[in-house]
Amino acid sequence: MATQKYLIKGKLTAAAAGAKLKDLKVVAYKPLGVSSMQMFGSCPVDASGNFKLEFEHGSAGGSPLDIYIMPIPEVIEKFGVLHIEMSVPGLFFPKVHIAAGDWVLSGGVYTKSVTVNIPNHIWNRWDWLSEEFTVIGQVVKKVDETFLPVPFAWVSAADADIPVPYGGGVGSAETDEWGNFTITFRRIDFFIDFAHYFPLIKRYGTEIWPDLIFHISQKIGGIKTSIYRETEHDARPMAMWDVPHRILYVTLVTEEGITNDETYPPIPAGDNFLFHGIGVVDPHSITDGYATTGPGDDLPNRKDCPFGDSLHIKGQFDTTVPNPPKYYQVLYAEWSGSTPPDPGEFEPVLNESWTVSKYNTGTNDWEPLVIEPTSGVIPGENVYEIPDYTDITLTKKTRLIKWTTNRKDAGVGRYPDGKYDLLVKAWDASGNPVDLNPGHPENNRLTVMIDNKRPGALLKMIGAHDILRTDEMLPYTPVCPVFRKVLGILPVRFDAIDENNHFLQYRMSFITGHNFYVDEVIKKYDGKSGLNERFKITKKHKTIGTGTVTTTHPPDEFKPPGGFHDEIINWNISSPDVVKCAYQVRLRVWDRTINGYGYIHRAEDTMHFSIEP
Repeated sequence: MATQKYLIKGKLTAAAAGAKLKDLKVVAYKPLGVSSMQMFGSCPVDASGNFKLEFEHGSAGGSPLDIYIMPIPEVIEKFGVLHIEMSVPGLFFPKVHIAAGDWVLSGGVYTKSVTVNIPNHIWNRWDWLSEEFTVIGQVVKKVDETFLPVPFAWVSAADADIPVPYGGGVGSAETDEWGNFTITFRRIDFFIDFAHYFPLIKRYGTEIWPDLIFHISQKIGGIKTSIYRETEHDARPMAMWDVPHRILYVTLVTEEGITNDETYPPIPAGDNFLFHGIGVVDPHSITDGYATTGPGDDLPNRKDCPFGDSLHIKGQFDTTVPNPPKYYQVLYAEWSGSTPPDPGEFEPVLNESWTVSKYNTGTNDWEPLVIEPTSGVIPGENVYEIPDYTDITLTKKTRLIKWTTNRKDAGVGRYPDGKYDLLVKAWDASGNPVDLNPGHPENNRLTVMIDNKRPGALLKMIGAHDILRTDEMLPYTPVCPVFRKVLGILPVRFDAIDENNHFLQYRMSFITGHNFYVDEVIKKYDGKSGLNERFKITKKHKTIGTGTVTTTHPPDEFKPPGGFHDEIINWNISSPDVVKCAYQVRLRVWDRTINGYGYIHRAEDTMHFSIEP
């Protein structure tokens, strides 16, 4: 059966400055209720505003339709906006009613010619709904106490008001090799507030500013993995935006995902190799094997820190010169007291391998790649191949080796605590040795102080109660001593020490049974003073009932290296904030050892007791 053909010829006009008519289209529709419509067809508009809309409906020869037409900017053609337009006609779109008697039948086709003027207030509303919002951000992963960029991850921004998983998406972007991303979207993408529905007028509410939340994923080993997610409770209000420019700056911190810790400082003139340091600690921050960093460093405000555990030794070869190095070894040798090792004492760091990640641009997948030594390339040597530094899809390119300094052979440490020098040997693709930094051989040495011994935390006495004697009871008998407030002062004696003289801090806390920290004493290393070490002291007291914390800083204390032996803290249990309760005294001790990303050694001791009136 033949269908009836319709043809609408027309022209759009607009007085608004800068109006781009070609960005519009014209739709033909029929309202079906308060907030719904039946669509018959649509057509584009040329730069002069001319359009020709053709569609078919019903049986040929039937009665003509009673319909409407209206121009719509394609950028804001959203269900929610049309939904509102049906309940508030003329709010967003000018429209023309074509009644059944307005059609002219010509050659079996119902035709109509129209001119539609777009008022300035409508065009201004379209411009308002088309305004762009921008998110400029970076994704980083917290690694110990530093933050590393997360490359090639998908960041999705959503309006938290939309009740679907992770909100309603307004845009997404992939991070670059440094974890940076930019997402741009229009007001129309969040304008409809799906969290508020008005049954009487059968439409949703609207909002003028987004409440953004974020979700991040990476494809790792063939599996799309969510590495960061937020809920509506994390939504960012308008106050967090640069409102005049409609820009939101964010740093999204994840604890999962593939990271990039690459930096490429220039290799000094005349050299062909440069140590980059350990982890995120630059070589200029390492003096005599110890790390001291400033407030602007990636691992800030460290003082006189040795290294321990697994260390990421980083460096870079100059591979742009003729006949560049292709393979390398990392070698080590221990100092003898204050005497550095001779060249003949160095031997290769053996048995080390690590995993990097390679980004497959075809599958958008992070694929694991194991880096391990190769034998047979250089006769009698196990060597590593120098990576392509220009390959942005490969992570950890400047990692020379993962040096496991606490490795043991038959229960004996391979690398005893002490001072070591590292140096690098290299060969070209033909297996010929490459002389590294011939004019500055000192630039091919990195001195590292190793300390894998943990600090000690030992509570000895609380009042007259001998904690050590209690701990040694056989069979063990739990003891919870009781002290009375009339004592006034309750002395606590303890050791907070580091046998390798790299003590960092202790924190002594007095805590109620419901985890209310009444008092704390903190003593933290603040550098050397002659033969002694200087410690900053912080005391905190919390007022019961209000939770107000009073912090004081007594004068600095100076002590020989090694920490605090037989330290005594006199706790004022006559304070009105010390109430009848079960208490815990908690001693935590840190040393200064870092792994290039943060402190790694801590010890703890606790004791429980009660206080009565």
